[in-house]
Amino acid sequence: MKVLVLFSLKRKFLNKSTLLLNCLIFLAVGCLFFADKLVEAINPSTMEPLTVYLSHDLYLDMNDFETDDSLWLLKEYNNETLAQKEVKLSRNEEGYQLISAYGVDPLDYETVRYLLSSYQKKRYAKEHDITLLQEVEALSAPVITVKSLHEADALSADRQAVAFFIETSIYFMTLSFCTAIAVEVIYEKTGKILDLILTAVRPRIHFYAKIISGWLAVFLQSGISFLEVLLFYSIRQQYDHGENLLKLLENSGLLRQDAKSFHEFFASFGSFSDLLPSLLLVLLFLFLGILLIQLIMTVLASYVNTMEEGAAIQTPCYLILMLIYYLALTLNSPYQMSEGLGKALSYFPVFSMLFMPNRIILGVVKWWEVLCSFLLSFLLIVAVLYYGASWYESGILSNKRKKKRSLIETLIRVREALKEE
Repeated sequence: MKVLVLFSLKRKFLNKSTLLLNCLIFLAVGCLFFADKLVEAINPSTMEPLTVYLSHDLYLDMNDFETDDSLWLLKEYNNETLAQKEVKLSRNEEGYQLISAYGVDPLDYETVRYLLSSYQKKRYAKEHDITLLQEVEALSAPVITVKSLHEADALSADRQAVAFFIETSIYFMTLSFCTAIAVEVIYEKTGKILDLILTAVRPRIHFYAKIISGWLAVFLQSGISFLEVLLFYSIRQQYDHGENLLKLLENSGLLRQDAKSFHEFFASFGSFSDLLPSLLLVLLFLFLGILLIQLIMTVLASYVNTMEEGAAIQTPCYLILMLIYYLALTLNSPYQMSEGLGKALSYFPVFSMLFMPNRIILGVVKWWEVLCSFLLSFLLIVAVLYYGASWYESGILSNKRKKKRSLIETLIRVREALKEE
């Protein structure tokens, strides 16, 4: 078995396709951690503050406008040609007119609206009794104290964003590894390699060796990807602690909290001692889900004779995984994960590799629920291992018998044809 495992791992990692895959992962992780620099290089104006050109009459009231050099700059309009991230603001009969060269971005529109709102309040306070304005604001903006009966309702949107990122990573990892062993088995069968291997080992041993090598490949590739992430994290941490990257995510609406560094961002989810068990549980359900799919696909591959039949098996698998992925995105809310359909699906094997990590990240799961989901997946894996080995053996041997039978039938037909002549 050891020889078979090493043989499979060498074929998996010592080839150009795996090297190309890791190069692509390396580039993707680098672009992710330096997304702000990449966006700045592609579109330099994205990271620049909005330039608001004020007409002459508005510029005279410059002191009544709010100032924030990181979000906007106020200048007097002197017939400048408007470029991207530049707008002109002036008065008209209805109120104000906002002019841009390429259309006003919704975020820029809200920035200008905030500027005008604060400007009008200051102008009103200078000419009228401020208490009247405060009474009107109190009527239009009542003070509401929010109290949640369920802990899940009070969760921040940032946890859902992290859960979405984890789900996407798990999904693409699953696509990469779920059918790898099945494809390898089909290749060995169609290339006549399996017949040679089975002269030295039993089919059951070959089945266990494939499963072990497939799971080791998942661990090795995950370790390589983790080292790449850790490398770019360390580089970015030394560069600016991730401040500009987090600012880009905040401006784009992907993050809600105003974190100035990676440390502040991760600290909002709890201490490292609290995060580590959650991370380990997420990885555990990921590996269990991949192992279960690998087992099922390997057993099915034993009944396949051609690469075309193998493709017919892989396509439904991809479609099912895609449906599970989109279903997980649709149910990515605290309510669904604590009381709705997402909670129910987190107990079922295969579904649990996406839904249970989501619940763990959102913090809407109890320890006995995690244990129950783990036991169901573990028992199903043991059952598939126990019965799958015999199914795999019968699938391979039945195919070999069919090949021998077809050869005998061919010889009989040739002999009969010769007799007729």
